Amino acid sequence: MADKKLQSDYEKLLNKYEDLKNQMINVIETKESLLKHKFYHLKANYILKIGVLEHRLLDLDIKLGLIKRKIQLTQSHMKNVGFVNVTIIEFIANNEFENLFEFLKENEKDIDMANYLKLNNNLSDDKLNELNKYFRNIVMMLHPDINVRLTDTQLRLWEKAKIAYERAELEYLKILYKLAHDEAINSTRLEDFALDELSMRVDYLEARLKEEYDEIRSIQDDFPFNIAELLSDESKVKEVQSELRKNIELGANILKILEDHYLLILTENKYLN
Repeated sequence: MADKKLQSDYEKLLNKYEDLKNQMINVIETKESLLKHKFYHLKANYILKIGVLEHRLLDLDIKLGLIKRKIQLTQSHMKNVGFVNVTIIEFIANNEFENLFEFLKENEKDIDMANYLKLNNNLSDDKLNELNKYFRNIVMMLHPDINVRLTDTQLRLWEKAKIAYERAELEYLKILYKLAHDEAINSTRLEDFALDELSMRVDYLEARLKEEYDEIRSIQDDFPFNIAELLSDESKVKEVQSELRKNIELGANILKILEDHYLLILTENKYLN
């Protein structure tokens, strides 16, 4: 009687473990797809629709801050020494704004990358679906959280599969899938686990699933996933673009006034180049 109950408990635990494994496979596939493909697609889409305008506005804001600082320094030098050394003024102001200039350069790199992805994105929906299918099967066979007692060869295949998936190398992923399948034939069967070991695996997967679900929620709450809804609404995108263009036009007009004012200060007073 005790043996029957033990067998029943083992089968229930085994079924629970199988269910947790399938959940884990789904979660891993979802997270990897978010991070390795959807992230870059959404980010590039945002940059090309809105980010380029935000970059122009930021560039104007920095230029406005810079010209205001030059005017301030010029007036201070005129008051203290009676003339202005433009070279020194330019050096001081540019040095103070150096970090902002570097930030602009990083933004420009993102814009270049977005344009590159737009021109070179060969990842169709069909190809992405096929890529996900092969990756899911490899996760099932090779992911360390899903499988125990993996060989060194299997672990190396897993590392290669992650890279191939990120690079969307479908044909290479198919080869890795075949190799993973061949390696998995001799892997440990669940039925070979002792009850206490199986129980530990169940506890481990339950904990890992909670971590993965929390991480996915955190990813989806962060940029660029938190603006996915905005990007899907063309009317809202146009509203944002219109507001940014108005601010850019206003900023450009103010910048022109300040630049003219700066030149007027220099021409009306003695200064050194």
